[in-house]
Order: sequence, then C-alpha cells, then structure tokens
Amino acid sequence: MISVEDLREERGDLCEHCQQLQGTQRHHVFFRRSKNHPEYDHRFNLMLVAAKCHMEGKVDSREVREWFWKVQVKRYGQEFIDWYESVSTKTRKEHYD
Repeated sequence: MISVEDLREERGDLCEHCQQLQGTQRHHVFFRRSKNHPEYDHRFNLMLVAAKCHMEGKVDSREVREWFWKVQVKRYGQEFIDWYESVSTKTRKEHYD
C-alpha cells in the first residue's frame, strides 16, 4: 500500500477533503480495505485525509465518492478507469461520472 508520505509527496500536505488540515491518514474511497483484496490499497482508491475528517466520517458519503471520482479521472485518466473496472464486479459499485 502506498504510504501517507508518498501520498503527501504526490498530492501535497493538506487533507484532500477539507483542504485546511494536514493530511495524515489514508482513506479507502471506492472500496473499503480488505485483506482479501490487496488491489483496494491502490493509490487510485486512496484519499489523503486529516484525522479529524476521517474520524468524524466526513469522507464517507456518496457526494465525496462522486467528487473524488472526478478528481481521480482528471489526475490519472484512463489508467484509473481501467483499474476501477478491473476490480471484482461483486464489490464494484456504479461509476460516479
């Protein structure tokens, strides 16, 4: 799994949700973390978030997933979409575009 430090180097120091606090944790956006599915730990599924935003559940909404989908498509393009579509259809949710 990509480290918090690597995410910060790639995306900056601030929480991707609130853009005010320091990003110190990884949040699995589209697929919840699972020992049986290491592909969920990909940078495409991870958002850098502040502990406060994470603990308060501010990043666990459909609106955040829809917004982050657009961010990831802009950031990674077709590579992100291909990864998303490669994830097991039993756990995959709808596209957010």
